[in-house]
Amino acid sequence: DCQLVVRVEDKDKLVGTTELGESRIDLRELDLLAGWLEGNGGQRSAGAGGESTVRLSRFIDIFKAEEKGAVLLGLSFLPTSQRITVHITQCNRLAKTADSAVHNKAVVRLFLLNESGRVLKKRKTAPFDPNGGRVELDELFHLDVDIERWDRCVILIVLSRIISPAVGEATTTEAVRSPPVYQHSGHVALGKRVLGHAERIHWNSAFQSPRRVISQWHGLH
Repeated sequence: DCQLVVRVEDKDKLVGTTELGESRIDLRELDLLAGWLEGNGGQRSAGAGGESTVRLSRFIDIFKAEEKGAVLLGLSFLPTSQRITVHITQCNRLAKTADSAVHNKAVVRLFLLNESGRVLKKRKTAPFDPNGGRVELDELFHLDVDIERWDRCVILIVLSRIISPAVGEATTTEAVRSPPVYQHSGHVALGKRVLGHAERIHWNSAFQSPRRVISQWHGLH
């Protein structure tokens, strides 16, 4: 038995690849359909070299969102100093990786994006062990942002696992100096115009209460 699998993915350089859905077609179904068209005078598209094409339409089965954990974030707007403060307090329910020796460390990365998705600022936490499920971070980040940008910017929080060399691999000086390789394990975006309802509510609550820290749990997508 052979199947044709068509998969739809969303690829982003900051959050990695997200599988959205797929459609599976049994190749025996194509043979039956081609024979039915020929027997009933149906039309088939002719391609180069005399090859024929059978046109099909299929629905995409949407993948159910996986549980990737949650992060507790504190958000505060400081109009006088034109600053946004983000408090990454803790992570919870983080999934364990199949190979903890290769993914034994992780970081939470923070990106400040403008309205077109360009990275304006980026920060990251100290590395930590994500395989315990619950992690206390308690790290504070100050982002200097002009007030006129507050309505248009987005704060992207990304949980990234650090891929370490496999045990037994030779470690060269170049490898030690090379930048870390990240495997993204979940993200959440805060902003006035982001898609997530809870994320918009958190942003607007902090925006309407300047100088107060508003904390809220967010699931990682």
